[in-house]
Amino acid sequence: SAADKAGIRPQDVIVGFENLEISNSSELRAAVLNYPAGSQVRITIDRFGERIVVTAVLGTLSQESTSSQEESEEPKAFESSLGLSVSEITPEDRERLGLSQEFRGIIVRSVSTEGIVYRLGIGKDDIITRLSINGNQVAIDNVSAFEEAVDSIREGDYVAFFVYRSGVRFVASFQF
Repeated sequence: SAADKAGIRPQDVIVGFENLEISNSSELRAAVLNYPAGSQVRITIDRFGERIVVTAVLGTLSQESTSSQEESEEPKAFESSLGLSVSEITPEDRERLGLSQEFRGIIVRSVSTEGIVYRLGIGKDDIITRLSINGNQVAIDNVSAFEEAVDSIREGDYVAFFVYRSGVRFVASFQF
């Protein structure tokens, strides 16, 4: 992916894109849309408190990921109190999204516009790979791991979703 080629790692948080400050995934998405595929851009990342500037060449979204398509049969989805529905990644999802067999996580099937997750910019087909609650990270390899982690969230907890979308990894966080 473009992020891998630029040296962006899973724990990195993107805080700048070209000359813009980025504070959430929606701002990053909006900034990226202003540049055509193939553009070379400077991205500022926060890697465990250290600011690092990397150069990346923007990739393209496949036609399939941007066009609406008939829903294939999906595994049973878990409706979370956070306003999103998730399920296991199917072989069809892996093919459609270009995910290797080894890639672990759960796929977002839908997001309620009422829930906190919607405001974080998490959307359909995003892959949740980890969840952090008050700094304690949990690998999310399946729906039951996600369900268990979400059930343990209490008011006042700091929650971070580690998300993979179209070759880019980002972190979306909030206080519950």
